[in-house]
Amino acid sequence: MSESLDDFFDEEWLNGSQLRDETVLIRDYLAGDMTAQTAAQRIAQSLQSRKTPLHDGQYDLSELLNNTIVFAVEELPEYHDALVTLLGEMKPQSDTRQFESGLGHALGERWLYVDPDIRLADRQDYHEAWFNLNHFAALVYKADVQDLSDFGFRTLWLALKRGRWHVGWDVPGSISDSMLAFEGHFPAAAHWIALCGQRLYNENNDVKGKWAEWEGNLDWVVGQNDLNDTIRSQCKETLAEMRRISPTA
Repeated sequence: MSESLDDFFDEEWLNGSQLRDETVLIRDYLAGDMTAQTAAQRIAQSLQSRKTPLHDGQYDLSELLNNTIVFAVEELPEYHDALVTLLGEMKPQSDTRQFESGLGHALGERWLYVDPDIRLADRQDYHEAWFNLNHFAALVYKADVQDLSDFGFRTLWLALKRGRWHVGWDVPGSISDSMLAFEGHFPAAAHWIALCGQRLYNENNDVKGKWAEWEGNLDWVVGQNDLNDTIRSQCKETLAEMRRISPTA
């Protein structure tokens, strides 16, 4: 799924963007042509120049977050750290409420993961896009750019709520749709726990309230015979980290 910067920021897309100047600044920053601070300052200046008495700029900022930055998150995972750094520089130069609302909306409308039909040839692309979104959101949360712990909770709930995927799992010799769905969900959940599980547990009461249940569910998953070996290994590592975070859960 990953593209080159030139392929992602192609002229056809740039020319069709209402925020071409700001998008070009993001491209140039990711290419290493300027610092995050410089890019953020120029983006803020460009957005400011668009404001009028009847146009406060909220839509422009939301549009940039949604259709450029979070879109890039899905397609350019190797630039996640750089994009988090850029957001960290952009936020102080923006209206905080507008910034947090825009980023929350951009992520929120993508946060309803529906596992694709197993017959789809691009099923793996769906899994990668879901992981990329979660990888980025967890980095944003870890870096204190914005509290996205509720997104972490929803991803853990999707992956570890047993009722979502246990149906038909224990059919002898069958790799059920539910198992394949779990294998699509789980890497994203594992990343949240590995990167900021302790903080999620400490700061989000919904996460803390479900921790023991999720830990028990994951322990059950590890014992399933038909589980993909790679996912099983990741499950074991995640289970060990969950027990470390809350030994008495």
